Amino acid sequence: MPVKVDLITDEEIKANAVRLEVICTEAYYVTETHRDSRGHQVVRTVKRTNELSKIESILAESPLFSAGMQRRWDVSLDLPSNAVPTCARKVVDVKWLVKAVLDVPGRPDQVHELTLQVLAPRAREITMLSSDKRFDDVVMNLQMPSAAAVGKKLSGKLTLSIKEKISLQGIRIELVCYEDAGSKTASEAVVRNEISNSLSFSPGETPTFDFSLQLPEDIPPTSHGSRSSLDWKVKAILDRKMKTDYSLEQEVYIYNETV
Repeated sequence: MPVKVDLITDEEIKANAVRLEVICTEAYYVTETHRDSRGHQVVRTVKRTNELSKIESILAESPLFSAGMQRRWDVSLDLPSNAVPTCARKVVDVKWLVKAVLDVPGRPDQVHELTLQVLAPRAREITMLSSDKRFDDVVMNLQMPSAAAVGKKLSGKLTLSIKEKISLQGIRIELVCYEDAGSKTASEAVVRNEISNSLSFSPGETPTFDFSLQLPEDIPPTSHGSRSSLDWKVKAILDRKMKTDYSLEQEVYIYNETV
């Protein structure tokens, strides 16, 4: 990763160092319990920050800069091969920052920082996955690719093996985001596709339904930090009118690296 750092001084400066930092942090939440002044127990959820990665490069040690001096450093930094991608949604928040730091004795560090977007890499191999779930009157089978890119379509197939007569209000497919950041979790169906309405099937039938989900371009990719995670699953749902719905989920890796 190429980085350029420019320094222009208005006064003479004797510094300890000029350094470049690349830092990745993730947000997570913990539940704390304490007692107030009346002895009542108080429970609260507190946001914390965990440093996942830090790369530091010393650009100059003990430099002396005269007033009006201009200096440029061209630096190349390699991110870790397992770098957690930039990811922000309801509770998961993974950030990358690039910081240029001027360390001057007796003064607060002078820092200039920029946000860096780190992409989730393309899947090395995309395979077709098949998963089943059995119920008393039907077996659900979901076939779909193991990975998909943001902004693209994810297509698959749902097959039902009917064991007993069953009536359905409808069948839908959802792309669901699951977040876990310690004491806070969240889930949301981001894309929904109604693939059929008001159906009845008899024993021995094996109806098959093709589906396609258009992935939004602005969704975050799959992300796994040490204290937080964001996962995507495709969920097939059989709406059984006044009864509990049947559902089957399959995880999918979502990436946003396009090259």
